[in-house]
Amino acid sequence: MNSNMEILANAFRDYRAEWQQEQFGRFFVEPPYLSSLAALRPTFLEGGRGTGKTVALQSMKYSELFARKSELAPLQLPYFAVYIRISQLRVRAFDSPAFDEEASKSLFADYLNMLIVHELCDLAEWLIAKGSKEITTDSLRHVCMFFDFEDVKSVKELRDKIKDRMLNLQMYINNPGAKQRPILSPPEQPVMTFSKVISNSIKDKTPVFICLDEYENLSIEQQRIVNTYIKHAESPLSYKIGIKKYGRLTRGTLGDELLESPADYHNIDVSSFEEYSTFAQRVIQARLEYAVDEGVNVPKRIEELLPSLSFEDEATLLGVGRVIQEFEKELDELEAMSELEEYRQLSITEKHIIAYWNEKKQERPDSTVRDFLSAPSKWRDRVTNYSYESLFWLSRGRKGARIRKYYSGWSTFFNLSSGNIRYLLELIDRSITKASQSPAKNKTFAVEPRIQTEAARRVGRERLEQLEALTEHGVEIKRVVLAIGKVFFELARSPLEGAPETNSFVLQGQAEEIGQVVELLTLGVSHLAFEVSPRTKATTIEEPRDGEYRLHPIFCPFFEYSYRKKRRVTFNASDFLLLGEDPKNAISNMLKRKSTVENEMPEQLSLYETFFNGQK
Repeated sequence: MNSNMEILANAFRDYRAEWQQEQFGRFFVEPPYLSSLAALRPTFLEGGRGTGKTVALQSMKYSELFARKSELAPLQLPYFAVYIRISQLRVRAFDSPAFDEEASKSLFADYLNMLIVHELCDLAEWLIAKGSKEITTDSLRHVCMFFDFEDVKSVKELRDKIKDRMLNLQMYINNPGAKQRPILSPPEQPVMTFSKVISNSIKDKTPVFICLDEYENLSIEQQRIVNTYIKHAESPLSYKIGIKKYGRLTRGTLGDELLESPADYHNIDVSSFEEYSTFAQRVIQARLEYAVDEGVNVPKRIEELLPSLSFEDEATLLGVGRVIQEFEKELDELEAMSELEEYRQLSITEKHIIAYWNEKKQERPDSTVRDFLSAPSKWRDRVTNYSYESLFWLSRGRKGARIRKYYSGWSTFFNLSSGNIRYLLELIDRSITKASQSPAKNKTFAVEPRIQTEAARRVGRERLEQLEALTEHGVEIKRVVLAIGKVFFELARSPLEGAPETNSFVLQGQAEEIGQVVELLTLGVSHLAFEVSPRTKATTIEEPRDGEYRLHPIFCPFFEYSYRKKRRVTFNASDFLLLGEDPKNAISNMLKRKSTVENEMPEQLSLYETFFNGQK
């Protein structure tokens, strides 16, 4: 890859906030919910991996905020925040069988106090360096007492003592029999006390925010402790919590109270903002502008970097000419073409839809043509409703075809990412990397639709393979994804059955079985294997009123079906449970027929042939 392409690829390669420290300020785009997040009230920021929670919370940190608000003097910032990522490896150590429940809670609360106070020490030193009032030994005395320290002479000395004390606590946790139990600080009080000390050192007593990320890594009892800190926080202190969807295990506190919204906190669902499309485009635009500034000959608009295909162009690439030719041969055999001169003047798109509808309805070809010519309004609606679905039908009979459906263009990539900035960047990065292996010369760089499609398919496969490692139930989730993907792959190519673009599902069956499946699907939602939305109106009166599920759209190019939210199908929960024992029959049950296109499976699905053929 030449240097220019390397610059362009690197601009889109930093999917995670922690990978892009040098370019954080350059690439950061303020999300639409940031002003709400920055209000004084405690806030939970909820969203899946890659939706931008971490970037948003990190952007609030005092040093990053000052870099973005360069027009303000340091002490004029609207708030001062510290950022802490909760490490699953460290917090799970407190659940050791060596400690009873009360001891475990006390130890964790002490650890949390030190973790936060250590970050607040860094903030205090930064403020002093920027001109705030000195924090005296007397003002630190109560903080020291909570940790059983002798009085310290400076914030730096307090930070050093906290660091040593954290190491001692970790040694005790890992060697409880060999080390003497340390004196533990009371929950929340050192944090509140020190935050007031810091705020008093600033003339306007500016709010102090504690940004805790990956709250879902905490156990139920640890979440109770953090919930207690949130519920009892007083000005100037407030908490901003990053949490994965369905990551909240409890709303309880240590005092058996409940965190209640909106009284105790505000909840922000990252995926619920209508402005997400504009936000995502600004994120990409910032990176394109960076590449242009670095001298890369790249379009300034993402739509030009990722060109899309018109319906007619895509149909042509997928072999619509062959389909039309076969249809017209049938017309000739019926000696109907001479009566239908008007048919000859129709566009490729119109002829395509006529051929598709004819197979769907199993009519005489000349009857379908006559109906088209006599009822143009009705057929315009059919073109709107069925044209996208008909593109998938074109792949039937094209065994060995490398591409059976194209996924290209900014709008397509945006919809495949489904609110996940990391997925969006990854789709673009994979496209650029593949295209740069043979870049066009003497013209502005763009990624052709074929390469975009292959890149999207690769990203979907990588996401599928990663499911197994995300959770102890990853293998089960992967089985369900494979089964549902296979079902929708076949439905997309079967115009004789079902409504167009069926790509979501609801459950029916015995309540106990539905409960087991919903538990697995809920876990899958939190790991971005599935998406769930409130059920639209029931199809039958017997349908339960739970959620409507679909695979995350990132998998659509891999399984080759529509990413657009359209129509749903009903599955029996028992068939999901059967996947572990007899996947072939479970899939056939979901299809309500025997599989019909296994010999036409695309190459990427054939990799899982043993599973589809009934092996676990």
